[in-house]
Amino acid sequence: MVIHFYTLLALASELSSRFRGMRVQEIFTQKKSELVLVFSGGSGEEAGAICISIEPKAHYFYARSTFRRARRNSRDLFPSLAGAELSSITVVPFDRVVEIRFNTAMTLILQLFNSASSNLLLVDSTLTIVEAFKENKELHGTSLPEPRTPFDERLFLEPDRFTSSLTRDLSLTLLSAMTKTLQFLGGLYAKEILFRASIPPEAPVGSCTADALQSVAQQAKEFIDELRHPDPRLYPGVEGKVIFSLVPLRSLDGPPDEKFASVNEAVHRVASQSVREKSSVDEKLRFHERISAELKKAEKSRKAIAADLEDGDRAAHYAIVGKLLMSNLSLLKKGMKVVRLEETTEGLQEIVLDAALTPVQNAERYFEKSKKAKVRRTESAERLTSADQSIRRLENLLDDLEACSTGDDVRDFTKEHETELRSMKLLIDEAAKETPPFRVFTVPGGYEVWVGKSSANNDLLTMKYAQPNDLWFHVRGASGSHTVLKVPRGSGNPPREAIRAAASIAVYYSKMRKAGNVPVAYCERKYVRKPKGAAAGAVRLEREEVIFVQPKLPP
Repeated sequence: MVIHFYTLLALASELSSRFRGMRVQEIFTQKKSELVLVFSGGSGEEAGAICISIEPKAHYFYARSTFRRARRNSRDLFPSLAGAELSSITVVPFDRVVEIRFNTAMTLILQLFNSASSNLLLVDSTLTIVEAFKENKELHGTSLPEPRTPFDERLFLEPDRFTSSLTRDLSLTLLSAMTKTLQFLGGLYAKEILFRASIPPEAPVGSCTADALQSVAQQAKEFIDELRHPDPRLYPGVEGKVIFSLVPLRSLDGPPDEKFASVNEAVHRVASQSVREKSSVDEKLRFHERISAELKKAEKSRKAIAADLEDGDRAAHYAIVGKLLMSNLSLLKKGMKVVRLEETTEGLQEIVLDAALTPVQNAERYFEKSKKAKVRRTESAERLTSADQSIRRLENLLDDLEACSTGDDVRDFTKEHETELRSMKLLIDEAAKETPPFRVFTVPGGYEVWVGKSSANNDLLTMKYAQPNDLWFHVRGASGSHTVLKVPRGSGNPPREAIRAAASIAVYYSKMRKAGNVPVAYCERKYVRKPKGAAAGAVRLEREEVIFVQPKLPP
């Protein structure tokens, strides 16, 4: 969803009143591009959470009464905000930048641009970036960029100034001129203003009279005043989507689907639906790629089966050759590689022989090839039928999937074809998906540590499950389990406490468990190599650091 400036303005007012004076209980991420701030009240109990997403095309910023943190795959961020008291939430005028201020002189900047440039930045009193949600290595310690040139609010307060801006380019349509003049407004609200002024949006600016332009200016001023006093609602859109508006829209036919008591409640509803819709779109693409790959594989297999079937037609030929050899045994001798016959009714004059076989054995060899060709032909015919059925089934699946145009359609498709999707491993039970086949621990910072259970399991962990930027640990000079500290992509370096905890776990699951201070080698997984022909669990490190720790498991 695109969060409008005036939506952010209303949200900031609501959430500032709600959370002012509350302390940050925890701040973490458990979903790509999402940050969650959980607050506690005076009694220390959870008092609500603010959820923020900077995922392109799926931005949101709203509050929830409760938020359940996932047992796994969550990670603490912005540790300097822990325990900080929220002072205020404001919005940069006519921009999609929110500033959440705390009593520690820290400010969390929300850049909700609805593009890849969106980010969450924690800055100090000198506007130096202390930590960034994205690109932390590059941005840490740099100064917050200068804000963009602020919008001149006089444009919609002074009609003449407004109409002058509209008519700078007479070749534009009035709608294009409106969205260019009031960039923060958006197309939906620009159309509403033109509707209220009784002017078609596609009308060229040059064709509008001075009175018409004055009417647009007046309607724009009144509409923007109305936006400052929200009355949020949802209108029915196309393909199951909804249209969110802060105020009633006269340009849309029919009454709204739903009205809300607060902007936060409305944004929460729309954001939840947007996330579901995006998830459904991603799911559809994932299904389409896999089913298309399966179809391509099935078609390739059918082609090979058809070739086998053609080879099966040689059964009669092999039987004839066997009979010819039996009727011409007097011409054959062991050691011959080929025999030339006088012209036969079958047209055969030269037959290839196996020099290591006797004449009778050569004949029997062709009879055996005839039998095998008959069996292969029968099997190939059955496989061809099965392949044709698979191809038709996959083609029908793709047809049904391509007919899905909404999230509900994709969910219905998933239910209807659950068995087939599971057979292609497109659906996995959540329990199985969340539980890797290793020992799993959580260490400081919310990071996970995965530990192998055997030599073969070590290979599986290191070579299949570990990602290139994960940290890999192993006790130096002693046998033990491979240990991997999971490092989410783009999260930067894990804290020293997490590294020490992972190293201690590696010692605990080694022959050095009862030792004191033990050296542990570690490096990024991309520097771990499996030598060709090496035994299970044996690897080579190309780069490594060494840390001395004691054997210990986390609480």
